[in-house]
Amino acid sequence: GEPPIDRSAPVGVSPGEDGFPLRGRRSLAAIEFTPDLHTGIREVDEQHTHLVALFNHLDESFHKGSANREMGEILARLFRYAKTHFHAEESLMERANYDGLPAHRHEHEQFVQHLRKFIIRYKRNEERISNEVLVFLRHWITHHILENDLAFAEPVKAALAASEEAQPSAG
Repeated sequence: GEPPIDRSAPVGVSPGEDGFPLRGRRSLAAIEFTPDLHTGIREVDEQHTHLVALFNHLDESFHKGSANREMGEILARLFRYAKTHFHAEESLMERANYDGLPAHRHEHEQFVQHLRKFIIRYKRNEERISNEVLVFLRHWITHHILENDLAFAEPVKAALAASEEAQPSAG
């Protein structure tokens, strides 16, 4: 039989990275939006929840053997939403004068370029949605939130709170 799923594995570390399940079998790649992924910035956390849901929808469709066209539509939605989310994050960092913004923006640009290249190859029938694509997306989303987004959360929250306190109250 299959080994039991280890729910205690840390987020971003898949119990199956050395050999993901084949199509039609239950996925081990789904991302659970656990408290360690929360930034404490409501807008960002809501957007991360949506990004994770889109990824999980793509992953579920792959593992239940959905049509490649359907998965392509989900991937396109994930791509569009990621760009919207990145813009929102970068705007927050700009408002807070966060000094890590250039490096963070570069991470976002790299992801968008990588995903755009994949989508172009996919549309030309040169690429199919595969475990490798899912592993890349899962790793990037969880690693980026854990490493990059959590790094900006506290400085941005502090800077925004300080700028709100500096504003004269209306009234």
